[in-house]
Amino acid sequence: MMNFLIGIFFLSLTQFSLAQEYVAHPVQEGETISSIAKKYNIQESAILNLNPDVKKGKEINVPKLIIPVKKVPEGAKKVDFTLYDVSPKETLYSISRSFGISIDEVKKYNPYLYERELDMNDELRIPVTKLSENEEEHITKNFNQSVTNSSFSKLKHLVLPKETKFSIAKKYGITIAELDSLNPDIETLQAGQFVNIDRSKNKKEKGEIEKADIRKEEIKYYVVPRRESLASILKKNEFSRERLEALNPALRYGGLSEGMVLKLPTKRKSLLLPGEKSINLENFIDKDITEEINLSLLLPFNLKAFENDSIDKELLLRRSQLTRIAIDFYTGVEMAVDSAKAKNIPVNLQVHDIEQRNAGKIESVFNGNSFSSTHAFIGPLLESQIQMVLNEIDNQETLLFSPLVNPDFFHKNLVKTVPSNDLKQEVIITYIDSIISDEINLVALTDSTGLEMRDKLKYTFQDVKFVELTEDYLQKDDIKPKLNKNKMNWFLLETTNYGKIETAIANLISLQKEDYNIRLFTSNRSSFFEDEISNAYLSSLNFTFVSASKELIQPAPESFSEAYKEKHGYYPNRFVVRGFDLAYDLILRLAYSENNFQKTLDLEAQTEYFESKFNYHAFDLSEGYYNDSLFLIQYLDNLETEVID
Repeated sequence: MMNFLIGIFFLSLTQFSLAQEYVAHPVQEGETISSIAKKYNIQESAILNLNPDVKKGKEINVPKLIIPVKKVPEGAKKVDFTLYDVSPKETLYSISRSFGISIDEVKKYNPYLYERELDMNDELRIPVTKLSENEEEHITKNFNQSVTNSSFSKLKHLVLPKETKFSIAKKYGITIAELDSLNPDIETLQAGQFVNIDRSKNKKEKGEIEKADIRKEEIKYYVVPRRESLASILKKNEFSRERLEALNPALRYGGLSEGMVLKLPTKRKSLLLPGEKSINLENFIDKDITEEINLSLLLPFNLKAFENDSIDKELLLRRSQLTRIAIDFYTGVEMAVDSAKAKNIPVNLQVHDIEQRNAGKIESVFNGNSFSSTHAFIGPLLESQIQMVLNEIDNQETLLFSPLVNPDFFHKNLVKTVPSNDLKQEVIITYIDSIISDEINLVALTDSTGLEMRDKLKYTFQDVKFVELTEDYLQKDDIKPKLNKNKMNWFLLETTNYGKIETAIANLISLQKEDYNIRLFTSNRSSFFEDEISNAYLSSLNFTFVSASKELIQPAPESFSEAYKEKHGYYPNRFVVRGFDLAYDLILRLAYSENNFQKTLDLEAQTEYFESKFNYHAFDLSEGYYNDSLFLIQYLDNLETEVID
């Protein structure tokens, strides 16, 4: 039943989003939107959404319409699209010129541009003419493959359809900035262009760094005894595989053998590589793991609701937000398990549906299954169900990892993977306290939801000024007297009230125009900032916030996204990536610690993955464990964002 539900989910996403086919339909005299919709067996709204210059019930005044179809009819002209990410400083004119189409065509295929201006975060759908498979294969094999494998440092690369600056830079081992500097006249890539590549600097720097690291090592010699594994050597001495192979190049080719004499570094015992801030546990996993890691995933798929044959299952799924989140999260966990198995880490994943509205379901799951060999539970998603599961495992030692919420209670088996609001407040206060000076005027707006933060600010910063409301709503005159034109004004916005957030930011933007220098902070960035507040405003205010995810500035890499889309038909969202990050980290910790998670507590640094990072500790005054790793992110003047801590 679960596979059936997941199949429906992927099918509905495929039909309604990315895997859709399109054809150009020449409009015939007398045709209407209704008759065309019937011809292609689709809804009228599907045509209207793609053709905003056509109105329902009105005469069609364009020669062609773009029609979404599941399969291209024989004789129809197929329209192919590519997705294009808008870069800073690009305009509709520059993009249309790069792709050889008109501005009207760009707007037509991206109708939201009729309502607002282009934004650097936009992903545009651009009609393109693709190379045939034979042409692409010929070009790839006979040109790009040959230059990639060549020994030349300076060469030219022919841009293929779907290639990005990221993928090209990665292919040749250079950065995007280096690629841009080598091709200053190319603002946007398009198929058929040649771009300059220079690998000489990369090779030189890489070689110098490796040699410098080796020369600085203080070494000892070690004779490999019988049955010694590489992982046990790494774990015993607490250094990475890369460092060991740099000292012993033969390991890369012949592997480890009894009697081999190894050079071992003795100067530094650390899981961290020089210059890195995160630990990569992959370097310390025994390749000969024999004990299987058993994980149990407890999620509210709500399969029972889909058993009635008379129900429109696709419609029900689209309306069941929690079920969709559960499926997304599950597919991310599944990708993590597959990645672990590819590295020869044996993992067994058991999946259980705990049904959101069935109070007795969790009890029946535990009565009907044995969890004696389970090393960790992932889920549930809801706090109330987490409490129920903890009641079931109260007499066990198995840990439960809460994936999406930070429960408002403690338990000896509970691992809170989402950092608390208190931690977020401490991060923002610590950051401000570390760099504040006499040239900074600190102002804060808090309400009844931020009283604790207000007390912390008063305690830490004696000169902080608080905005007090003179009316039931926030006015510019409430803020202006607290600001200082002769100083940089740092404004902390600590409220969950959407109206106050929107009004405060609008007033701050207005005050900037009156020559006030303002920077905006918050410890509690909700989705409202992303959904309702202009990025231009946040950039202007150098908005600085704390987040458990870096999705906003650095989403999952292209390789992961494309692999996921290839398997499921749509690109991964934040719940997919969260499922992968959390599960993959847990698997690596269990593999590294021989299924003893507590051995990975209080590491010298965090572990970091696509969008999340983890550094677990035991609570000092309460039972259980928590993750304290957070990102401090700032908007820059050019609408970009960066991690500043």
